[in-house]
Amino acid sequence: MKKIFTVLGIVAVATFANAQNLITNPGFESWDATTTPAKPTGWTFVSNTVEQGTGAAFVHGGNSSLKAVTEATGSLSSYIDVPATANTTYTLGYWVLDNDANARGRVWVQARTATANLTWTGVGNFQPSAYSTDNTAWTFVTATATTPANTEILRFDLRTYSVGSGLGTVYYDDVNLQVGATLGTAEIPHSKHRLIKFSVVDSSLTFATKSAVEIYDVNGKIVRKADVNDNTTLNVSDLAAGVYFVKGLANGSLSSQKFIKK
Repeated sequence: MKKIFTVLGIVAVATFANAQNLITNPGFESWDATTTPAKPTGWTFVSNTVEQGTGAAFVHGGNSSLKAVTEATGSLSSYIDVPATANTTYTLGYWVLDNDANARGRVWVQARTATANLTWTGVGNFQPSAYSTDNTAWTFVTATATTPANTEILRFDLRTYSVGSGLGTVYYDDVNLQVGATLGTAEIPHSKHRLIKFSVVDSSLTFATKSAVEIYDVNGKIVRKADVNDNTTLNVSDLAAGVYFVKGLANGSLSSQKFIKK
């Protein structure tokens, strides 16, 4: 049994290490002070009201975030161009904090050649009609889409819009773009709050919080979904022995934890 765990552990590391985030400076930790105002390194903004967000309440991970302050009317844009391949499935994810009635945000991804914008077919998720809504907690947003023919670039654009009298603020952090239909579990920021109480189990998982959870195998396939409560158990006796990952919300933050099924 020990050999099985060792081999599966190596497979898990290899699988999720290959889940590469294509975004440069995804946590907005690096800023270019040579521009006025300063901008996140590698990113372009179409506004002078993008700032470095700081302070524990306004940062999801690391030490800073992207703070977008709207003007009285209109919208602002902060984007990065990522080399991409045509007819390929991509998945994006990002965290947003919108606790201001005078602003709202969304991601808007363009598929492009080197010189022109392309038309998505049934894109939906990468150019959503929905916006962020007021919430005191950070919210995780994810979507999947397949690039159209001739795609060379994906322009990942965080757009923020004025609402009402404007001059509102939305924060963004921990941005992610990967090839494939799911985000690799290793790319999901780990929370200091636990989802499960034990990392090695025989037949059941014991949970440390109330959450809707998903369990993934080492290939990123969802093998179980459930709604759980604090100190309740979930029967996993039917799962094959090996390494798995459980993902869900712990104290308002998205968390993933590895466990071993004996």
